Amino acid sequence: MSTKTKKVAILTGAGFTKNFGGFLIENMNSEIYNSSFLHDFTDIKDMLSSEDNFEKVYSEIMFNPKVEEAAKKALRNAVAKTYQFLDEVLQKWWNNSDQPNIFNTYGLFDMFQRLLTGSGGKGIIFTLNQDLLLERLQKFCNTPGVLLNKDFKMHLPHNPFKPNYFVRLPDEDGVKIAKEQYENAGDVAYVKLHGSYGWLSSDGEEHIVMGTNKIDQIGREPLLRWYSEIFKSYIQEGDRKLLIIGYGFGD
Repeated sequence: MSTKTKKVAILTGAGFTKNFGGFLIENMNSEIYNSSFLHDFTDIKDMLSSEDNFEKVYSEIMFNPKVEEAAKKALRNAVAKTYQFLDEVLQKWWNNSDQPNIFNTYGLFDMFQRLLTGSGGKGIIFTLNQDLLLERLQKFCNTPGVLLNKDFKMHLPHNPFKPNYFVRLPDEDGVKIAKEQYENAGDVAYVKLHGSYGWLSSDGEEHIVMGTNKIDQIGREPLLRWYSEIFKSYIQEGDRKLLIIGYGFGD
């Protein structure tokens, strides 16, 4: 990685978003299980009820050629609806001043600011999360190679993420351009290693890296493949520290 980076980077997992009302894996399991999309698919519901990690079920269904397309579509819709609901929950958290859990967001992002900005190279926040938390908070949301829809004002109350706000990821040529712009594209890069809600793959399909074969999925998407290279280059560079928040190393 030719771009000079700071010695400290941040890696966030689901436990980070939980501070803002987000979902841990058991919450995701429950929401997907109770989705109306799965009402007629009792086999999938049985699998979800007997498995703690919904991603294992997702892999068994989505990547099994013997499973009928209707079942795959139902599960895909259930997962998408759960991420939509998660985004609504996060939005309500930020716009509700009467929260049951007091969380000092100003102190948190002041710490991020101190660690990641200023001289010494580009700051990086790596995340395994696919929510729109930082985008909603208008904090450190400079995501290399991805431009949010300019008509969507993330910070406005009661502003749902509509289908026309989805953005298509760049193909190989687009990623080459993003790499050329990377060094001068803001002080802090927000690198979403597993993709994001609101992103479409470079071939136009809705795409979130999920399941037990994440490496293969990442390898098929040019932007995520580049993100993986950024992460590997950073941790292999030496004399680096990674501040990990809310990640249980289950992937």
